[in-house]
Amino acid sequence: MNRRDLIGALGAVFATPVFAKARPAPQPTGSAVLLPMRLGIEALRIARGWCQVGMDLEAQAGGMAIQKAAANFQNVYSQFRAAAPALGQQEAALLFEQHWRVYRMSFMARPDPAAARRVLSLSDDLLGLARKSGAAVAQRVGGNAALYARAAEGSLLVERMMRLVLSRQWGVGTADVPIMIDEDHKAFAKLLTELAATPGASPEMLADVKLAQQQWGFFERALAPGADAAAAREMLKLGARMDEAMESVLTHLPA
Repeated sequence: MNRRDLIGALGAVFATPVFAKARPAPQPTGSAVLLPMRLGIEALRIARGWCQVGMDLEAQAGGMAIQKAAANFQNVYSQFRAAAPALGQQEAALLFEQHWRVYRMSFMARPDPAAARRVLSLSDDLLGLARKSGAAVAQRVGGNAALYARAAEGSLLVERMMRLVLSRQWGVGTADVPIMIDEDHKAFAKLLTELAATPGASPEMLADVKLAQQQWGFFERALAPGADAAAAREMLKLGARMDEAMESVLTHLPA
């Protein structure tokens, strides 16, 4: 997918109103914390795909990732806005919408190094909102909401590490990118250990976590600096497997 095709495809995604009318939300449960966390995940997926297109690195897959993540963001946001009153997140819902509008205008532009830092910074803004809102929802709902938040943090970290590695490879990352990769690396390794020790975890969840730990052994080696496109492609392939493993963990969390 070239850059012109990407802009055209995204135009089709946004041909309908930015956010559909919210529907009444049911009583929130622990899984409600996934709503704001998924907004952060999708924002990072967009930034990762945008870097791929700009670098001409698996550009077609990157463009498709942007389209899918943008559509997912809008769908999840509609659910989050509907649930916001019960979750005490009306202000967060407004902030998400405001930040999304700015972000959308930025990532719909032609991917190039000059615009990259703004797109990456805006994706981090949405990431920060997701973490803050997720923590607030977990505290309000209680129960196993904190576990859902921790598991979703795993997906956030995987996507962020991929995006940071691409920014380093493209030469558009800030000077502290190596430090951030190292911090995320340590945080993710610790998170996997915590998930493996989850009280009351089902055999299915433990099997998912074990698979994620196995995939992590390959993915973490791919985070090391690589000088060629082949290394970045391998990182993306392993990152996609890591992402699938973490998504599977989310489906088998204790009720």
